[in-house]
Amino acid sequence: MSNHRGRVLLCTAIYIVMACSVSLADDQAPPPVDVTGTWSVLAQSAFGRESLKTIQLTQTGNQIRGFFKGPNQSGPLAGFIEGNRIHFSTETRTVLNFRGKVDGNTITGTVGVHGKIGEWTATRMGVPNPN
Repeated sequence: MSNHRGRVLLCTAIYIVMACSVSLADDQAPPPVDVTGTWSVLAQSAFGRESLKTIQLTQTGNQIRGFFKGPNQSGPLAGFIEGNRIHFSTETRTVLNFRGKVDGNTITGTVGVHGKIGEWTATRMGVPNPN
């Protein structure tokens, strides 16, 4: 009987340590970077065609809302940011899925449409160049 009690106490201790470790890991997650503003986007399709687009982003915590304007369509967008990783999708006739990494006033990443992947780079507008 005491052997069983020892195992129960050991399992309980292990559970508590694991729960504390998960809680500490969550507390150490970096806060989302601020992506609020208007961004000029240069996108290259999977077929090598380039196009200019504009996105306007607002941010509440890690939630992103905004507006997308491209050469062929425009409409709302929504997504999220975790640390410096961004993901958002347009709410347009042809949905575009953007993923990327924010580095100051620049975002680089991939854009998906109809199962094809292209690349994109965005620059925040109205912000002086630090050089």
